[in-house]
Amino acid sequence: MAQDATLVVNEIFVSIDGEGKTAGMLTTFVRLAGCNLRCAWCDTAYALKKEQGTPMAVSDVVAAVTTRSVTLTGGEPLEQSAAPELVRQLMAKGIDVNVETNGSRDTAPLLALPQADSHLIITLDWKLPASRMEAQMHRPSFAALREQDVLKFVVASVADLERAYAVLDELQPRSLVYFSPVFGAIEPVVLVNALRSRHESGHDVSRLRVQLQLHKIIWHPEERGV
Repeated sequence: MAQDATLVVNEIFVSIDGEGKTAGMLTTFVRLAGCNLRCAWCDTAYALKKEQGTPMAVSDVVAAVTTRSVTLTGGEPLEQSAAPELVRQLMAKGIDVNVETNGSRDTAPLLALPQADSHLIITLDWKLPASRMEAQMHRPSFAALREQDVLKFVVASVADLERAYAVLDELQPRSLVYFSPVFGAIEPVVLVNALRSRHESGHDVSRLRVQLQLHKIIWHPEERGV
């Protein structure tokens, strides 16, 4: 991939990461425009289409990064062919990259990059029934999850939660697993109680986490660039 490859960028800003393994860490968010899915509860409708972004050279995106950590998100970042080149260049500078991807795309090009073992986290969503996108999941990407990666379930209902645990039993991932409630759709305590019940039934829950979206607690849920 040429160094002047182009990405369509929705926004770049510095804030704390609001969720996942790097929650609370100051990071540079690089949000790419365009997504192949249309989740029923999507909270980033402003980045679903390529027309909602601005073309930028990969080198210019790298130059805009001011932190030692980057969260690459979307839209769906792996919809853009130059995304792995961006990740490669960032890691070559010693920057840690957390790629948030929607579960429908092949993560193998990221895993093949130099320094992927030391500088890359893949946060991979399994879309549950309420999203209406579960049929689009790319199973080989879930099988390839490493210990340092994250499997994320965005939960909108009790039925979603039950399905998440069924998927978890099937996949048996090595990664950390995060359960995130859809804001305003299900009370977080439901996820906590389910985790407690799983523990009481004899399951190992040491790699399972319940998370809230910090940015929606600190700022207004609809605020951009935070």
